[in-house]
Amino acid sequence: MVRAWQIDRLINAARSYGALHGIRMSTVSKRLFNDGKVLARLERGCDITTRRHNAAMATLTRHPGVVSDFPPPKGTGAGPFARDLQQEC
Repeated sequence: MVRAWQIDRLINAARSYGALHGIRMSTVSKRLFNDGKVLARLERGCDITTRRHNAAMATLTRHPGVVSDFPPPKGTGAGPFARDLQQEC
């Protein structure tokens, strides 16, 4: 299971990539997951597999200028994130 801070880091990197290339998040989502809705679902609190997360981060961090160094929260790695409440996806 991917932790909330990892999903936040992925979303942050995806936003950076989108801003860098002048494209919407749905387009970034389509390029990363072949599904334009995955990033929107992640922002709502859904989860993805570790394999999908790692593949997306590997793709994003290959591009110069993408900000991906969102630090994990101190402690256990789980912070007060809305997605920790795990909504139905």
